[in-house]
Amino acid sequence: IKAAMGDAEELRAGEYKITWKAVNASRIDTTALRKALPDVAERFTQITTTRRFCVA
Repeated sequence: IKAAMGDAEELRAGEYKITWKAVNASRIDTTALRKALPDVAERFTQITTTRRFCVA
């Protein structure tokens, strides 16, 4: 299904709605944070993007 969708975020198949959307998340690099001061934690934040696949 994902291969057929390509870059599309939504597909309708009869009564089904299939979504595969990008989701952004911010995570702290705890290894670097342990070596740094707490007030600079934002400097070590990493942004990642994933796609959520849902059939409803």
